[in-house]
Amino acid sequence: MAEFVEFRCEEWVGEVDVMKKLNLFEPHEIKSLVTKRRELEYKIERRKKSKEDYLKYIQYEVDLLKIITARRKKSGIKTGEKSIESQIVNRIIKLFKQVIFRHPSDIKLWMSLFKFCKDAKKHSVASKMLTKMLQIHSNNEELWIYASDWELEHSNSFENARNFLTKGLRHHPSSELLYMELFKLELMHMTNQIKIKEIKLKNDDYQPNEITENIINGKIVEIVFNTAVKAIENIDFKVKLLKLCKGVSNIEDMILQSLIQNHPFEELTWYTIAKKEYLGKKCNWKVLIGKDDDGEEIEESEDKETESLKNRIERVLEIYKESLKKLNTDKMWEYYLSHLHKICNANYLNSELRDFTYKIFIEGMKDGLEVNKVSEENFMKWIEIMKKFNRECDELEEVYLNGVEKHPKSLTLWFEYLRFTLCKNDEEKGEKVFKKAIKYLPEEVSLWELMIEYLKLSESHKTEEIFMEGIGMGGQVSTYLKPLYLKWVVEKKGIEEGRKIFQAAEFQHPPCLKLYKTMCDLESDEKNFSSSHIRKCHDLACLYFGRDNPSVWLDSIKWELVKGDVTKVHEIHRRALNSLKPEMTDKFLTEYNFIKINL
Repeated sequence: MAEFVEFRCEEWVGEVDVMKKLNLFEPHEIKSLVTKRRELEYKIERRKKSKEDYLKYIQYEVDLLKIITARRKKSGIKTGEKSIESQIVNRIIKLFKQVIFRHPSDIKLWMSLFKFCKDAKKHSVASKMLTKMLQIHSNNEELWIYASDWELEHSNSFENARNFLTKGLRHHPSSELLYMELFKLELMHMTNQIKIKEIKLKNDDYQPNEITENIINGKIVEIVFNTAVKAIENIDFKVKLLKLCKGVSNIEDMILQSLIQNHPFEELTWYTIAKKEYLGKKCNWKVLIGKDDDGEEIEESEDKETESLKNRIERVLEIYKESLKKLNTDKMWEYYLSHLHKICNANYLNSELRDFTYKIFIEGMKDGLEVNKVSEENFMKWIEIMKKFNRECDELEEVYLNGVEKHPKSLTLWFEYLRFTLCKNDEEKGEKVFKKAIKYLPEEVSLWELMIEYLKLSESHKTEEIFMEGIGMGGQVSTYLKPLYLKWVVEKKGIEEGRKIFQAAEFQHPPCLKLYKTMCDLESDEKNFSSSHIRKCHDLACLYFGRDNPSVWLDSIKWELVKGDVTKVHEIHRRALNSLKPEMTDKFLTEYNFIKINL
């Protein structure tokens, strides 16, 4: 082992000599460097080699490179780079190769090597190692994409990038990711070739050939598309590919025609075409209903921009109306109404278009309501638009009523309807809405909270009645309301009444921890607080919850330390350790020590 180490040490003798001559390091630093390298060499030469030892050696050499770079910059020394930096870079790459050979499954090691190659501009080394990595990790489709991206970005090689993707597809013949990357790559190559052709035509330097023309005309992209959709037969994949070729008109046309011809009864086809028409793309969509686009001229208005957008919106409406004749499904209605909302909610509309889009949005929603196709989400969008356009309260209320009628289990709709009613300061109507809501959603705490907060703020005589009704229901509503009721009673009637409520609640099961904590806080907030009452609250909390919950013991200790009797802390500490489950004691002791330090 020693002779191998010494042999490798001799390899960097010349490198160290150059460091000395250039005065990049002091003599004691050189000595330390040699000692450290020899130590690291011995570690990686051991019979049982550790990945961590290799990584430490690599990190040491990387840090050394940074120091040398910084000192060269400071001193202005530029000579000897081949004798020093190049040697260190090669050593790091060699170490990476050695550790990767021993741990080929560790993808982080491969990625670290490629990052280093990028920083050191060793792109050819990375290209070779990419191939080796994929021989081992051919099952990882993302690594094929990584390799392709590397070749394109760092080696500027379109051919190598394409080769990695096509090889990846041999291993993953149904990979959406790989086909999308290949499609994107060929599309980029096509647009680049078009730009090159334009430049050469300007300079009168273009020599056409069949291969280049096929690329420019989109023939290669078309082949990739056809191969991809043959391997992956679903409409969602086609739409993903369509999104990639935004602005490349002939390829968009090709994919749109594929959707129209092969998926006429898919909701996504109609939705995609409607979106494209809205953006100004003519899709020849009437083939879907057995017609050709009539191609009639549209009369121009003085305000061409407004007229153009209005015409596009009208075409979108026509598309959706035809789609609903063929596909009167929930999904088709969802696409239609969501698209109307997006159009109506656009910020770039002038006053004329705002009125127009509002009108068609409301008509669409009403049409959907007639056939029971307005989802909970779309009811909320309906309400949002009506608020935005400052519609009358009566109109809004009608939408709320329809919403909760069609979706009686919708917490969102009931909550918003209740809030809308209470905002009008109509307590009687608000109570009616609340009663209807809890009929369908009795366990929804937020409804009770909203109603009670309103009653408290308006100082209604019905506040206590609603509190008691909720507490009497049991379950999570009761658990949530008990502490709120206790606090309200103390605020309105004083601590003595609160104690009566608390005493009555002691015998109700299951016990409520928040109730005990609230009572402790209320007692402590009294100007002339009663220590005996506070201790009783803490003791009861510890009795009911002290086996699983260290916080009840800690709260008791904190109170004694701050406002009570410090001599009682030891006894509480002892009881806590005897009562808590064994797995809870460490947490208790840690928090207890923090309390002692902070106080």
